[in-house]
Amino acid sequence: MFVFWVMDAMAVRVIGIDEELNLNIDENTDLEDLNIVNYGTITGITVDPGVNITIQNYGEISGDINLLCNNESCAQVNQIITGVVDTDSGLNDMNLITGLSGHTVIVANQAAEISLADIIAAAGNAAQVVLTGPNVVVDVCAIGDHPGISLNPGAIAEFVGGTNINPETGETITSVSFSVYGVTENWDETKPFLTGIEDFANFAGATFNGVDSMFDPFAWHDGDSLYVTLKRQTNYGIVFENELGDWLDDLRIENPDDELLDALDAARTRAGLRGVLSRSVRTNPIKLMDPVRSFNTFVLGEHIHDLAFGIVAEPFYIYSSDFSVIGGGAGVSGRIAKNLVAKFGAYAGKMDYDSDLDNFSGMIYGANFGAMYKDSDLYARAIGTLSSTQFRDIEVFDGTRGVQNPNGISGAGAIDGGLVFRLFDEFDLIPFIGARFDYAHVLNFTDTDVNLRFGLNIDKETVVDGNRYAFGAGIVGQTNGEIYGAVYTDIMSVVDGVGGRLSFGILNDDFGMSYKISIDAKFAF
Repeated sequence: MFVFWVMDAMAVRVIGIDEELNLNIDENTDLEDLNIVNYGTITGITVDPGVNITIQNYGEISGDINLLCNNESCAQVNQIITGVVDTDSGLNDMNLITGLSGHTVIVANQAAEISLADIIAAAGNAAQVVLTGPNVVVDVCAIGDHPGISLNPGAIAEFVGGTNINPETGETITSVSFSVYGVTENWDETKPFLTGIEDFANFAGATFNGVDSMFDPFAWHDGDSLYVTLKRQTNYGIVFENELGDWLDDLRIENPDDELLDALDAARTRAGLRGVLSRSVRTNPIKLMDPVRSFNTFVLGEHIHDLAFGIVAEPFYIYSSDFSVIGGGAGVSGRIAKNLVAKFGAYAGKMDYDSDLDNFSGMIYGANFGAMYKDSDLYARAIGTLSSTQFRDIEVFDGTRGVQNPNGISGAGAIDGGLVFRLFDEFDLIPFIGARFDYAHVLNFTDTDVNLRFGLNIDKETVVDGNRYAFGAGIVGQTNGEIYGAVYTDIMSVVDGVGGRLSFGILNDDFGMSYKISIDAKFAF
């Protein structure tokens, strides 16, 4: 092992080391012009106060490293990194000086791009990193490991050096440009994107490599801080690079203030874009059928409990925060045997839909049918509906192009069975279980759903002064989370054969709360 003393640096400007030694440099050494290029192994370094050295380390430096201080000054060490492989030795200078801290790392004269992650790995516990060349790729994987460098907590990015225009002054400035892989809700453009990197002004040739196409990034520096503005790209042909993006751009030409475009433009992440698209009816045409399926739930939830056989006319109104249906139906219903009630009818309704993303209207045409058996012990019911919906005032994206005002088909059915508990004076408590099937189809999209269901009905019949009355309530829940409830009252004149029903239903599903009110008029045969 050698102990290497440097007494006068003026005679020796560059010292090459290719053996193993311990380096001790005293305060008499003028090191302003001294560069140490290490190809071997240095097992220790001691530098006296006021002494400055520059080290380019192709080899290994370890052991005790002492940078001494007195009342006037401290020893200083600069480490040079180029990332260039030495042609003679085949070695690279991207090497950690183990045990060294508080020094400055200068990245200079590099011939090819090198990663900040590799620079920081070689810098170790350096107090400062100075970038003096144009080919540093700054990647975030190691930034958090360095005490002098910090990244905006909302950023997930990679960036390289370059020149831009200061948007406030119009002055051409040199800065660091970058590749954005994502930003989070914590992103704050008023804060530096990166701090602790010196000499941004020495960068040249801005390039944006791999920038997420939903952003147009712009970067500029102020001292040792890099600031970045992320301008949202609203040309969705560029963002998505597919037919959907082209369709959205055409939509902007037709209606620049469209609610769907406003929501997409406000999204700051790819996940945010996907969330908006998944909620929109226009980019998910099968969702056109959602209000129709809610309408079907009201149909399936209707009590089949008619007091006499005859013709029924029913106006109805359904409303929720997003949609409404107003219409009417007609049919025949009543007792066809002692314990058996049946119903068959047709209906039509005008639907209006208005959400924060979409609005449209449509006409629903359909038929419903059902039967109920009930004696003093058993209860069974089957009910179904089929409908066709003609949508209006909407264009949807079918996966390749826009389609105006498509038609949809839906069907739903339920079978229930339970027990009858007669408590007193024809007051019946009926718990039941069953299953429901749903079908929806629009354009080339089809969706089916099967759910178990369970519920409770309460029925009461009585005759007063020649009039027959029925009162009831019911609630049913499904395994998909839907809950439906209803109350009704019937009256029928035994003598005149004229009667009616007033009913009110409430549904909690994906639309939140929806309500139905209907008034039946009935004429018995």
